[in-house]
Amino acid sequence: MASCGACNQEYKKDFFELQDNSRRLNGMEVLSTTTDEDLVKIAPFLTVDPVDDNSGKKLKDFEKEIKQENALLINPYFDDPEQYFAYKPIHGTEEVLIVPRKPKFSPIIKACEDLFGLNRKELLHQRYQWYTVYVTIRGAAESKDVPAAIRTRSRTKIDELKAPKSPYAGMIRYFETIDLSELL
Repeated sequence: MASCGACNQEYKKDFFELQDNSRRLNGMEVLSTTTDEDLVKIAPFLTVDPVDDNSGKKLKDFEKEIKQENALLINPYFDDPEQYFAYKPIHGTEEVLIVPRKPKFSPIIKACEDLFGLNRKELLHQRYQWYTVYVTIRGAAESKDVPAAIRTRSRTKIDELKAPKSPYAGMIRYFETIDLSELL
C-alpha cells in the first residue's frame, strides 16, 4: 500500500498539489459510457507497462513527464523523504511535529500535511511515544554510568529502530543527527 487508509482516503483522496497548476499532466477523460474495451485501448497511453517497456508509454518518457509536473508531494521513487522532513518534539503536549528540514521545503511539507494529514493528532502522539523510547535507549547507549554490555545492546536496538521497515525509522534517523542534550 502506498499510504495508510487514513492518509489516502480521509486526506489525499484525489487531490494532487503542484507548484504550478499549468504544468499538470492531462489524462484521458473516462466517461460513464467508456467501455472496458475502450479502457484497454487507452491504457497504454496513460501509463507504463510494468513488465514490458516496449508496450505502452516508455518508462523514461513517463518519468520525465512526472518530474516536469513539479508536484508538491514527495515522490518516493524520485525523492528521498528524509531530505525534506525534520522533526520537532513538543514535550508539553507530548507530540512530535513534522517540520521542513529547510525553509525552501515549507510548501512541500504544507502540501503533505494537507493531503496526508502528516501532523494529525494520533500521529503526533504516536511519534512522541517512539521518540521517548528512542531517547531513553540512546541515553543508556551514551551513558558512562551504564555497564558496557547494556550500552552495546542499546546501540543495537537503535540500529533496529533505524532499519528501513521499522516504524518511524526516518524520524529516528533524523534524531540520530541531533545531540542528545538537545532532545531532552
